[in-house]
Amino acid sequence: SFLDELADNESIDIRNVGRDEDRRKEGSRSNKSGLACLEHMWLSLFTRKSRFISSLDQLYVQAIGMDPVLRAKVQAWALASNGTFRQARLKSVAQATEKLLHTYKEDVSRLLDLCRHSIVFDSVRDIHLCLFHLATDQEVQLVRIKNRLDPNYDSWSTAGYRDVSLILRIQTDDTVKLGIHTHCVEVLLVLSSFVQVMTKDSHARYREFRSLRQIMGPSSILAPLGHLANRLSSGTRGGKTSSHGSSSPTASKVH
Repeated sequence: SFLDELADNESIDIRNVGRDEDRRKEGSRSNKSGLACLEHMWLSLFTRKSRFISSLDQLYVQAIGMDPVLRAKVQAWALASNGTFRQARLKSVAQATEKLLHTYKEDVSRLLDLCRHSIVFDSVRDIHLCLFHLATDQEVQLVRIKNRLDPNYDSWSTAGYRDVSLILRIQTDDTVKLGIHTHCVEVLLVLSSFVQVMTKDSHARYREFRSLRQIMGPSSILAPLGHLANRLSSGTRGGKTSSHGSSSPTASKVH
């Protein structure tokens, strides 16, 4: 389906890119001579080697500049697809810091949702219509999609909540001049049936659930316990014997 074709983009490594990288690319593509060559050498030697953003301040500056651009886009898509625009504030510094520490190992470039807005729909058909308008917008680069409406999606990870999350970049004359056209923003496409049951209290409980899940995640506790269980299981299978002195496969099974 159309949605599945868009979902193929999720395999791409999506991160926020700084403006210096664009300047280096432009310099490498042009014919370099004289001062232009010296400028390119200076940028190559003395600008940061990583093309990914490492400053949270810089990321917020980009998000502030991108917010009105995204807001105008989302309002137009909502109007064209029978949706209702829901404005969102920039992600708070506290939330961003929590996500950096618990999820992204302090890698600022992986924060993709500082700037985000939502559209609420009454039907999946309208979501498909919105996706069509979004995907055919020449100023938009759709770089990732998470289809949480897919029946195969594990809704336990989001406490039963489902939506369609889009990560995209917007390239206009203004965003290019401001150097924010590589900044990733998020658009959420949500069914009204989910919005109607959401409250401030339920959202607060979800955030607590998410934090606890991250703390108890595979990287911190479950994985070491799993490795220990596998080692104990292997040792039991190798050394467990029956009362008659022979190996007992049934006795060594771990349920």
